[in-house]
Parts: sequence; C-alpha cells; structure tokens
Amino acid sequence: MKREDAPFPAANNKKQGTEQNIKKTNTKSYHIIVASHPRENLAENDVTQLKAKGFPDAQIIIKDQRYRVSIANYTDKQEATKQRDLLATQLGQSDIWIMLH
Repeated sequence: MKREDAPFPAANNKKQGTEQNIKKTNTKSYHIIVASHPRENLAENDVTQLKAKGFPDAQIIIKDQRYRVSIANYTDKQEATKQRDLLATQLGQSDIWIMLH
C-alpha cells in the first residue's frame, strides 16, 4: 500500500536538513511506515510534522526510489506489529505498514 499524499499539512517553519532525517544503519529493523513519497521534500514535511507532534524517531528511509516516512522502528516484529496497531488508532490512519530495512 503506497501513499502519494502527505498525511500531515505542510510545515510553515524552516526546512530541516535532510541529512538529519535520513538514518543509515547496518542492522535491520522493523520500521513503522506512515507514508511513502516520490519526492524527498514531501517526506521531509512529514518528518518535521511528526517530530513536532512528539515522535522524535521519525525519519526517512529511501528504498526502491521512494522516500518512506518511518515513525518508529523495532528489532522485534511482534512489538512492531503491536505498536503499528496502536499508532494507527492514535493517528487515525489505517494505511500504516511495517517494512523490514
């Protein structure tokens, strides 16, 4: 399930550096994805909004030429699934999914 539209209104404040929001790790984890965009600026807007709403681990994951917005990540799949369900309710967004990266 891919999402083209930004789930949050565009931020009116200064754009943060992309380097801050794109994380690179060598260990795989289960990311809870709340949006997927074809353009980096759309993903940046989402990350800025999520961080302002109290999700400090929000980040961009680049995969298959898409900018995925991860709200959180876990090493345990069961925990990721549990948290995905809680976040879907909390955000009122049913199209959240888990991506191993």
